[in-house]
Amino acid sequence: MRKFLREFFSFSSSEYRVVLFLLFLILVATGVRIFIPRPSFRLILSSEDSLRIDSFIQSLQTLDDKKFSEIDQTAEFSKKFQPRKFMPDTITVLQLEEMGFPVYVARNIVGYRNAGGNFHKPEDIQKIYGFSDSLYRVWEDYIEFQKADIPDSSSKRIKEFKILDLNMADSAEFLSVRGIGPFYAGQIIQYRERLGGFYSADQLLELWGMDTVKLALIKSQISIDTSKIKRINLNSATLKEMESHPYLNTRQAKAIIQYRTFTGKIVSADELLKNNLLTEEEFRRVEGYFGFK
Repeated sequence: MRKFLREFFSFSSSEYRVVLFLLFLILVATGVRIFIPRPSFRLILSSEDSLRIDSFIQSLQTLDDKKFSEIDQTAEFSKKFQPRKFMPDTITVLQLEEMGFPVYVARNIVGYRNAGGNFHKPEDIQKIYGFSDSLYRVWEDYIEFQKADIPDSSSKRIKEFKILDLNMADSAEFLSVRGIGPFYAGQIIQYRERLGGFYSADQLLELWGMDTVKLALIKSQISIDTSKIKRINLNSATLKEMESHPYLNTRQAKAIIQYRTFTGKIVSADELLKNNLLTEEEFRRVEGYFGFK
């Protein structure tokens, strides 16, 4: 047996050299993989190029979302479209669905009404979140309203409707707005002080608990005078003044002050965007609060 094993595993001198050569090649290949790093290739873009790409992608997404949203709505009600006259002040969610309305639109209509909202003319239904122009064009001829008796002026006076300025009204005046109670009146005043004023009613959605149904109800009762906004003087505001604004953080405030120190004076708010101190989204959100006086 030993003789057999000795003969089986024995090598000639030439075979021994071949084995050694193969072992050498294996060791070389292993060393190359361990000690020589693989080359890595990475495309390096400037911040300006990155912003342009992000902006382009965002614009495509926004366009697609809007396009497909209207397509989905049209497809949904076209499957079971059963048009008939209806009164938005009295119709139920189930009846709207049976007529072919998208479920979430039907719920928003009734939810708006339950929150205290009223419909006075066909165009009012467009205040409902999700009620697109394509839906309105289909249904506008089917919307009707119950004829109300005109009260006798000698026995009952018609209550005048007052529009409140979101940047001027106090908490007591806000209580007269349908959809605003003591809680939201206080929240609006506090947030208005932090912002310096409102430039859009949609900013109320930033309040805790506010939703699109409540906002649609409130919008018809308020106005906004943007001249009352307290603006941030970009050439004199301190770090504390800037970073205390809800739309600016400490990093952004420091970057603006450093840029102001470097240039000596900021002539236009657009400089903040052009020099990548703020992103496109951040700039559009806060630009209404920048001033130079």
